[in-house]
Amino acid sequence: MIIKTNILNPIDITECELRKEIYITIEEGKISSISPTIELSKDFVDYSNLLCLPGMIDSHTHLSQWHIRGKYRNNLLDWLNEIVFPEEKKSFDPLYAEQTATDFFDKLIKSGTTTAGVYVSASQTATDIAFQKGNESGMRLVMGQVMMDMNSPEYLCQKTDDSLREAEELCLKWNKKTELLHYAFTPRFAITCSRDLMSEVGTLAEKNKVRIQTHLSENKAEIEQVLALFPECSSYTDIYNKYKILSPLSIFGHAIHLSDTELGLLRYSGSTIAHCPDSNFFLNSGQFPLGRIKKAGIDIGLASDIAAGTTPDMFYHQRMMLYRQSAGVLKLPELLYTATLGSAKALRLDSETGSIEIGKSADLIFIDSKALDSEDVDSAISELIFLTPIPKIEKVFIAGKQLL
Repeated sequence: MIIKTNILNPIDITECELRKEIYITIEEGKISSISPTIELSKDFVDYSNLLCLPGMIDSHTHLSQWHIRGKYRNNLLDWLNEIVFPEEKKSFDPLYAEQTATDFFDKLIKSGTTTAGVYVSASQTATDIAFQKGNESGMRLVMGQVMMDMNSPEYLCQKTDDSLREAEELCLKWNKKTELLHYAFTPRFAITCSRDLMSEVGTLAEKNKVRIQTHLSENKAEIEQVLALFPECSSYTDIYNKYKILSPLSIFGHAIHLSDTELGLLRYSGSTIAHCPDSNFFLNSGQFPLGRIKKAGIDIGLASDIAAGTTPDMFYHQRMMLYRQSAGVLKLPELLYTATLGSAKALRLDSETGSIEIGKSADLIFIDSKALDSEDVDSAISELIFLTPIPKIEKVFIAGKQLL
């Protein structure tokens, strides 16, 4: 398949390229050539009226919270106890879980998201259904069953051995079942996870060579409770370090309130961070220390964090990333980069996706936007991010397969 189009593509954190009237050749789901010309005898699909970008990548989101977007509390812990946990209980109903997963993946694709790091719930059945529906949707996924064995409602709290067994069963069933599916062990956060659970998660993740995703230092009241539960540790990050959660395949959501020592632990371990600007604002959690984290050399991806994040629209979250930082900290190419190649790096998928490059998967979105008329990169990015509503997503391809 050959597509004639116009490309807006991240090169690195400081540079994007805008190329017009370009031919992209897709073979066996991958990009085999990018050229300004093709042989006259070859047929092509003409999308020259559209702007082509790599698919958006959401590095941290919650499937089973899909229906509670916009339901507000003024702090994380009350929101979890009063809104999130009762909603996640509903996922134990297989029909509800199936309907939620179907709608969730459909809306992500229509929003231009082609890859996501997904937390499901404490239900093994719901997580299995999510993998089934995710596989049917054609999305690229890093996903797992939420694990909790203490300090959580009885209807969500599992015995440690049961939580570990169910998660490993799902891992063995779904991890790399196709090239698009990746399992991630998903301990919710230190408040709800025992020392034994975290240590065994680290062991299982290393044994199976899979990712770990969890939350870190989102809210000051959360941190106080965490440190009271683990007095033997000097910091929140030290808990994860001591109990084997830090690794090059670990992705931490939020990471707002971190000391320099904690940043050093994350950097040394090769762990990455999912930045959730809308969610941080919604729950009054604080400003993400972007400059310090970048200086520490830690890879950062952008995330919706539904449902504290209110929309799957990753262009909106790029806008919020800028709005939630001090003036001058960010330039436009970094916003698009963080939602694409940056998130791919955070999920350790950058060899597969995140940019339009020969040899990478054809995870592409085509947008009908005023940005197409731009003659420079900054104008194109600006019009995609700051003009609302969401840019009109006309076509979505994942691994060369058209899904929209």
